[in-house]
Amino acid sequence: MKKEEVYYLYSCEFAIKIVFSPGEFPQAQNRTRNILFFNRKNLFISEPKHIDYEINFVDFKGDSFLIYQKNISYMQCARRVGTKKTEVYYHLNETQFNIILVDIFEELLAQHNGFLLHASATAIDGKALLFSGPSGVGKSTIVKLIKKISLPLSDDLIAVKKIGKKLMVYQTPFAEKNVVQKNTHSYPLHAILLLKHDKKCTLVRSDSLVAHDQLLSQLIVKKNNAKLQKRRLFSSIAHIALFDYGFSLNRKSVEQSMVSLMNSFRIP
Repeated sequence: MKKEEVYYLYSCEFAIKIVFSPGEFPQAQNRTRNILFFNRKNLFISEPKHIDYEINFVDFKGDSFLIYQKNISYMQCARRVGTKKTEVYYHLNETQFNIILVDIFEELLAQHNGFLLHASATAIDGKALLFSGPSGVGKSTIVKLIKKISLPLSDDLIAVKKIGKKLMVYQTPFAEKNVVQKNTHSYPLHAILLLKHDKKCTLVRSDSLVAHDQLLSQLIVKKNNAKLQKRRLFSSIAHIALFDYGFSLNRKSVEQSMVSLMNSFRIP
């Protein structure tokens, strides 16, 4: 590739400029391009008026991408250049690129009244439901169970931002374990469900303090943003319906309980 290529990724209302710098390894560049566009095609836009961050893909630059600790050298796949730019080495994989995106979006959300939560999510009638809980509790499973009556948004990580008086839910640009069609829309948060396995579907209002402790463990946050984001999470869920949701693997029962939940109350 002899000429610079520029793309614009738009997600969570942030515009990310992605630059493919000229390099000497076309195979690595093509592979990186495939990683970039996989399941993210709907997130690319024409040049926006404002850029929130820049990712610049470059060839390996010798010692500039090496870290030395106790006489051992480690090759990093990316490095920060200032506060709004990251240089990324072409020879990276999907997992590494995902880590870089999570790092960038966690920072941007912290700066704009938002946060990242380890949760799956779905939309019913244009409103978002978040499903949270420890690994293995069934966050991906429940999204699959109700996909006939809903729009899957995420099976792992979701972004939440306060816009005016409302909490809005956004899909992220991160790779999903199960392929979820990405879009740039936002969805008002209807309720958060704390999952557990049960023999039948049970939906009970949750104590906000208990729910806060459970959700806190699912917050994706850097150390320097921890205090701010913990306060933000607590103030956010104070005005959101929280439920303890025991669910079985009976698709019909799960669908019925979700429809009942959506009809039981309305968000302002």
